[in-house]
Amino acid sequence: MRSTLAAACACTALLACGSDGPEQPSASADREAVRDRVATYLEAYAEGDGARACEQLTPYLRRSADAQARKRGTGSCAQVLSQVGPKIVESVPTDQRQALVDELTDPKQVTVTIDGDSATAGLGRATRRLELRRVEDRWLIATLGLTQPPGQSP
Repeated sequence: MRSTLAAACACTALLACGSDGPEQPSASADREAVRDRVATYLEAYAEGDGARACEQLTPYLRRSADAQARKRGTGSCAQVLSQVGPKIVESVPTDQRQALVDELTDPKQVTVTIDGDSATAGLGRATRRLELRRVEDRWLIATLGLTQPPGQSP
């Protein structure tokens, strides 16, 4: 029995060596994850897939958006985004719509600044930015276009 306990302790000690806890993602992996999250949100929004768009939001923002939609009598976050996104795309001249959708859905077009478990992201030189937060192991959108890039004013 003692030898089994000693062996178990030795195995545990060996497994713990060289491990400082969960491996942290690299900065480039974080940047890519933020870009992908924003592009997924914008793609779903433009296509009128409100449920998928709302899945990209933090639980707090999703609850808040649902509450605001109910208060205004417009349904839910998913219902609102399902209606609004396509209307915006349709407001663009027909010959420019595909280029807009291509830009919105291309992660390479998303500019990202990361600071710990927070990030801001936007499309190119857009003045409005999204704020994202790391929630467990995923980046999720915490605010929708409510912040300005550094040095910009509303």
